[in-house]
Amino acid sequence: MLDEFLRRHDGVITLLQARAAGLSQDAVNRLVRSGHWRRCTPGVYFAQDHPFTDAARVRATVWGYGPDAAASGVAAAWWHGIVVDAPDIVEVTVARRRRLRQQPGSKLRRRDLKPVDVVERRGLRVTGLDLTAIEAPVRRAGSTAILDRALQRHTELPKLWRAHLRNKGRHGSPRARILLQAADDGTRSKAERLLIRLLKQAAITGWVA
Repeated sequence: MLDEFLRRHDGVITLLQARAAGLSQDAVNRLVRSGHWRRCTPGVYFAQDHPFTDAARVRATVWGYGPDAAASGVAAAWWHGIVVDAPDIVEVTVARRRRLRQQPGSKLRRRDLKPVDVVERRGLRVTGLDLTAIEAPVRRAGSTAILDRALQRHTELPKLWRAHLRNKGRHGSPRARILLQAADDGTRSKAERLLIRLLKQAAITGWVA
């Protein structure tokens, strides 16, 4: 049971999860002392016989903030598969009431996410795809390709607008609105936006994106 859990979760496990699998605190301490497990953050461990991948790093960082934490921003976009490279700094969102110290390698954001804006993918809580698709481009300056990729493969513009309106006032909200307005013509890439701008400048009508 323990080996299967570690395999499915990138070699990362929390103390609560280890206890649920039948390990005591003493057993966990022995695994750490023997070098079989490495302590990543308080209450989060990594099994050394697994490769320490980007997925393991992101998972350990998010779990280090507790079971109600969620990956957000570019980290969530990478987890959803709309960003190719994992970010060096993992953005994590926790409830506003929680008083936590920011850990190395992470960016902590405090806000109360609505249930509709949080999903679980591969055992990790992340911001939902629609909210992620409008927040990640703001976090990575000039990366409208993230929004385009989400529209091309995963979601639709009305859903993104609804996610934006549900979360007005958040960090980067004005910039996200500008990006959504730019996509209102039905464009889903930089090339399409360029073509439509040329069509409008030439007063050519009747086209459909």
